[in-house]
Amino acid sequence: MVTARNILIQRQPALDLLLASEGDLCHVIGSECCSYVPDMADNLTMTLTHMNDL
Repeated sequence: MVTARNILIQRQPALDLLLASEGDLCHVIGSECCSYVPDMADNLTMTLTHMNDL
């Protein structure tokens, strides 16, 4: 899971830069592109609290 999180963190800014003339990645794709990939090193209770706050 850490690898998937790192890939997402690395690629989102690059895609935002490539799509800057059209907005950004989430503007082009829509709200479906917004994702939360928890850092599995965090406390599970803290992660669940964060997700419930969304």
